[in-house]
Amino acid sequence: MSVAISLSTYFDQFDWTMSGGAVFCFSLPFFIVFVFLNPVFLSLGFFEVIFTWFVMSLAKFFCEHEWAKKAGSAHFLTFVSVLLLSVNLVGMLPFVKGVSVMPVFTLIYGLMFWSMGSLATVWGLGKFSKGVWVKGAPLPLNLFVVGAELLSWLIRPFVLGIRLLVNVSCGHIILALLGELVSFFAWEGSVLGAILTLSVGLCIGVLEWVVMLVQVFVFVSIIAWSWGEGSKGPYSFFCRFSWSAKDITGMGGVMKGSSSK
Repeated sequence: MSVAISLSTYFDQFDWTMSGGAVFCFSLPFFIVFVFLNPVFLSLGFFEVIFTWFVMSLAKFFCEHEWAKKAGSAHFLTFVSVLLLSVNLVGMLPFVKGVSVMPVFTLIYGLMFWSMGSLATVWGLGKFSKGVWVKGAPLPLNLFVVGAELLSWLIRPFVLGIRLLVNVSCGHIILALLGELVSFFAWEGSVLGAILTLSVGLCIGVLEWVVMLVQVFVFVSIIAWSWGEGSKGPYSFFCRFSWSAKDITGMGGVMKGSSSK
């Protein structure tokens, strides 16, 4: 009976409601990433070395693998990975509701990250149309193919969100069941039960970190796969802005050089 009540209390976290606390927890990972990038944090020496090594290792990984190259924007994939790691770390804090167990979190994050990559297709609308248009086929068939492709393109973020929801939720459910099993042995009142509880609790803690890393890898892999399915390699808006700024700077340098002559 107590196990059933405890499990019910745990699984009540999987709700669709959005409250002020949920919005705070939703925004907290972004604040943590902002703190990590703050010069005050990076000036602490040891933390700067660890964080820089971790970020550079992620960027190197995304630059070397084909699926990441197809998706493009290795810097943006690195940002997503660090953000998701901070989300999971926040979920480990006591008395803080982890947003990673909220279905609305996975759907909103999935839609947000998918749109940042896949909506870059708008810049290649002509290429997108040529890619789905069947040359030599009748007009009704081409209209059907284009409509089917657009429908597939529109429902992709929802499919992505459901996949992310299943991936993120499964790890929490498994760990919850293991935790309830350990709690059952702890209430037996024996020394052997206490030793077994501590041992299994340590294993669950290690497993929680493993699940956290696996969740981040699968999350980013699915997003990169979704980006790579587009007709044009997606790039974040920050990357496009940097390109535009670089072009403007280059034009300014050319104009300055020509005026000096």
